[in-house]
Amino acid sequence: MIKTESKAIGDRGYTYTVQQFGAREGGRMLVRLAKLLGKPVGDAVSAGDVLDIRAAGAVIAGLADAISEDEFDHLCTSFGKRSTVSGGNGEQAPQLQYGPKTIPLADGGIFDLHFAGAYVELVGWLAFALEVNYGSFLTVANAAKGDLLGSLRASNEAAAASGSPSPSPST
Repeated sequence: MIKTESKAIGDRGYTYTVQQFGAREGGRMLVRLAKLLGKPVGDAVSAGDVLDIRAAGAVIAGLADAISEDEFDHLCTSFGKRSTVSGGNGEQAPQLQYGPKTIPLADGGIFDLHFAGAYVELVGWLAFALEVNYGSFLTVANAAKGDLLGSLRASNEAAAASGSPSPSPST
């Protein structure tokens, strides 16, 4: 079943609602994201099983190399078609005060006006849209990575105890 989740993001008083993609559209986006994120994220986690601030910096640097302006626009357009926004804290222009109405982010230029100068909020919404669509996949992938690293550690410890060569976690 396609689920919908809502979350308050940023300090401007907005709540974003994101609906999951259907299986085919979501699968195509997953492949696209894997091509974009695979190397930077893989490089960061191969250094260890915890993503610390240095590894996060490496991911960001890798993403900057991997993602084009057109690719970023495609992500925003695709997730924007499945997202709405409501609220506003009264400090924005009247056209950005949505109150209880939900406004589609893909609706006639609202995306550009809404996120103009609010790039931290834009990235927060995009991360939320990724979480709504791929959170369960990322949880399973992270658990599998943990299982793999745990197995490699156990192999290394057993090999060290027996004096034989051990496999490396980065292979």
